Amino acid sequence: MKFIHHRIPVDIEPNDPIVAATPFATGQSILVFTRSARVGCLDLREEKPHFIGMYPDHGLDAQMPISLRVSSDQKLCALVNTFGLHGLVVDLDTGKVLMQLEREDYQAWATSFPVAFFDADGIQYLVHGPQWNRLDISDARSGKLLTGRTLSGWEREDNPDHHVDFFHSELSVSPDNRWIVDNGWHWHPAGSLYSWNLQAWLHDNVWESENGPTRRCITWCEDLWDRPLCWIDSTTLAVWGRGNDDEIPFESGIALYDVRDGKEIRWLAGPAGYLAFDGFLFVYTKPLMPSNRGLTKADMLTSRGTSVWDLQRGNQVHNDPNFCPTFYHHGAGCFVTVLENEIVISRFEST
Repeated sequence: MKFIHHRIPVDIEPNDPIVAATPFATGQSILVFTRSARVGCLDLREEKPHFIGMYPDHGLDAQMPISLRVSSDQKLCALVNTFGLHGLVVDLDTGKVLMQLEREDYQAWATSFPVAFFDADGIQYLVHGPQWNRLDISDARSGKLLTGRTLSGWEREDNPDHHVDFFHSELSVSPDNRWIVDNGWHWHPAGSLYSWNLQAWLHDNVWESENGPTRRCITWCEDLWDRPLCWIDSTTLAVWGRGNDDEIPFESGIALYDVRDGKEIRWLAGPAGYLAFDGFLFVYTKPLMPSNRGLTKADMLTSRGTSVWDLQRGNQVHNDPNFCPTFYHHGAGCFVTVLENEIVISRFEST
């Protein structure tokens, strides 16, 4: 068992390097963002990106960390300053800006800009956070708000049944587009993972993200939010770490949860890192640690390379201490390491 690496030079201007990238859900392409705020698509079999447009005048600061999201139909993308206040949604066919995203400046430096696409009945929706304790659903193409409700950001008395003292942060949607996980935190501070049903939120109850019947607290821990996680299937979530450092000491490892009821399914002791699942569970360290203000246990994620785990047997089958990729590309079935003017494709050979 080993990783096979293939290096691809990227034909890009030396003074305009790639500073952020994310995979498309299917196919062989990745979305890239450069220092000059250009957005493009790069086929992993080619060397030159196809640039869609340049967006320096929409509130984005290309000198700060950028997060990218691609819709499941691969026709839209969202670009946000990870710890900033601004973002936008772009049509990848035309380059047109469809939505301008903003959030309030309250503890924004400590939370990832919450944004995620999901698909329902062939329509692309965007979940985004305009306030520290509010999430909304909008039609991603028209920008129409679909979860309109009165919710004060500060006064509990205005909505005692729906007010939540919770800072929304990184969002993750299940492979079947039915569930969402919110990787945020409560004051003072304690990170908590919450899940709820997107269909119920979209069609039945605009308050589902606050206190709806499908909302579940999966796990929590002092001083830990935006923690590594990945989907194993449409209802099973793998999460790094166990314990809360309050009643139960925190320990490194991977816990599997059912998002429908929030209950732990099983526990795998030991692994520490970012997570991806594709037959095997990959636990990896990124080339550079992100500016993750909530990951105070980041020392447990450094200098560990990439390990491969058999979830059925619960054992490690391979470890490469020197391999630190950027992300896993499920469509292409490989890891991708993004450098300023080079892409490294890494495939795991198990036979």
